Amino acid sequence: MANGFMTDADVDRFNKMRQHDNDIPYFGEEKKVVAIPENTVTMEDLMKWDELQRQLKTVKAAEMLLRTKIYKFYFPEATTVEGTNNHPLAEGWLLKAKRTIDRKVDLPVLQAFATKPTADEPSKLEAAGIRLDDIVEWEPKLKLRAYRSLTDEQREVFDQVLTIKDGAPALEIVLPASARN
Repeated sequence: MANGFMTDADVDRFNKMRQHDNDIPYFGEEKKVVAIPENTVTMEDLMKWDELQRQLKTVKAAEMLLRTKIYKFYFPEATTVEGTNNHPLAEGWLLKAKRTIDRKVDLPVLQAFATKPTADEPSKLEAAGIRLDDIVEWEPKLKLRAYRSLTDEQREVFDQVLTIKDGAPALEIVLPASARN
């Protein structure tokens, strides 16, 4: 093995694919390390990002409208049924549509239906023969405010039961208060 994940044949194929790029060393080849330029951001970068963000919102909305139009045209019977549907297109191509229905538990209503009116009477769910644990998954959710109030020692212990990963940064260009009026 040339390295931990590629065979010598894999390395040869990789190097052949990259023959056009003289600045990047091949596996096993020594080259001088070039300093990575400092990460600089210009006002043009901010303006470009802002414009791309605006375009993305427009494109997403237009794509959703067109997707819905196509779906309703090719799958009119499927607009009330959940699942996957196929429609044949020319030359063997296939248009595949998947309709999902988002269902979220309304916790206050669920609690009301699961509560027994009296000790002797069944809850609405029990009366209907529904076992709550058979139909609802209980997913633990971190209470961030309580987590942040833990001591360093407590957090060190509790962090062992968490999967922690960095989220994508959020950016927003905010108009100064003086310009909003």
